[in-house]
Order: sequence, then C-alpha cells, then structure tokens
Amino acid sequence: MLWIDPDLNLRPSLIELTIDPFSRFDYLMSDAIESTIDLDAYFARIGYDGERIPTARTLKALHRAHTTHIPFENLDVLLGRPIQIDLKSVEAKLVRDHRGGYCFEQNALFAAALEQLGFDVTRIAGRARHLTTRVLPRTHMILKVEADRASWIADVGFGGYGLLEPVLLKAGEEIRQFVWKF
Repeated sequence: MLWIDPDLNLRPSLIELTIDPFSRFDYLMSDAIESTIDLDAYFARIGYDGERIPTARTLKALHRAHTTHIPFENLDVLLGRPIQIDLKSVEAKLVRDHRGGYCFEQNALFAAALEQLGFDVTRIAGRARHLTTRVLPRTHMILKVEADRASWIADVGFGGYGLLEPVLLKAGEEIRQFVWKF
C-alpha cells in the first residue's frame, strides 16, 4: 500500500496497489492498437527538454513535467460525452487540444512516451480509498516502471494529492515529496 499523508491539515488519501496477473491493464495496449505518440509534441506540451534515455533521473523529470503541465480533468464525464481511451484520441485531447484527463488517459499517454524511450512499463489496476474504509473496485490506473535496476510507481493521473514524482517501490521506506509523505 502507498499511504499519502499530506501535512498542513490536508485530508489523507490511500491508494491500495494490487500487483497480480488480474490487475494488469496491458490489454489496453495490444499490438493492434497504435502505441507510439509524437514525442516532440508531447515534450513541448509538458515543457520537457531533458535527456531521452531510460534512467530514473529522466523518469523523475518527465513525471514532474507531466503532472505540472497536464491537469486532472473529468469534464467529458460531467458533460455526458463518451470517453475514448485509444492512444491517438488521448494524444489528441491532452497534447494537441491542451486539455487534461483522468487516470486512464494520463497514464496511458505517459506509458506510451516512456516505452518509446525504452522504459519497461507495466500498467496496474489500483483502488483509491479516500475518506472510506470500504474496499472499493479497482478503478484507477497506475504504472510500474523499471529504471536503474529498480521498480518505481508512477501515477500522473491521480490529481489532488497525487505523486509529483515517481516513488521507489520499496517496502517500509517513507518518501517525502515536499510536504507529503508516501
């Protein structure tokens, strides 16, 4: 589990991660689906001009750039519009149209960019538990990314109290990102 415990009297959130064969979202990116994006346009959208090599340093820089330039947004749901999660539709919405998106859109775009750079990425189902002790369905998408011989949890699509940078997947270790503890 990844405990998000923000200071300053902000309400805590809990993301429960389940990594098993039934929680993977790899079927969202099959060989039949276009799996590349225009990296130059994506990097321009997130204001990134750094290295393009699959290292932890690059992963952290890309994660922060994405989370600070593409907002969480679920306006299509509120407007009753269909959600299209194929990569070309997501790229058009978030990159070309300069809109935001929700976890499936954001993390699908981020995963495609990372994979094009040579990162090993696994899409994982998670459940967000906020202000409840009930076990909720796995309706959130996060990423497990391999970089520098370590596994990282990346999530550019949580919004609110989400990660600004990826978190090293290491049991029992507390990680701080500014005023937040993970």
